[in-house]
Amino acid sequence: MLGRWQPYALLPVGVLGLLLARSSFQAGSPALALPVVDTLEPVGSVLVGAAVLHERPAPSAAFLAVQGLGAAPAVAGIAVLDRPPLVRGGAQPGAAQQSSTATT
Repeated sequence: MLGRWQPYALLPVGVLGLLLARSSFQAGSPALALPVVDTLEPVGSVLVGAAVLHERPAPSAAFLAVQGLGAAPAVAGIAVLDRPPLVRGGAQPGAAQQSSTATT
């Protein structure tokens, strides 16, 4: 196993991924960075599989269209789930409790 190139490529690629993820969160708000990172991660995996491992994503245009139709709700779900109210600038978790105790 250690005689092959893959284990040695894992470390620099992992460090590069960590640096890219960290810089994306430092560049802007998490509400913008998190959906982009979570969407591009599987896209990058497909590209690496096609380029390095010589995998074929779809044997025909019809199958590619079906894969695209499956990816669209996944991307929409990522965009919705990665934007919780606190990240969007909504109310603080204890704000409702504090206002109710202040009035009583």
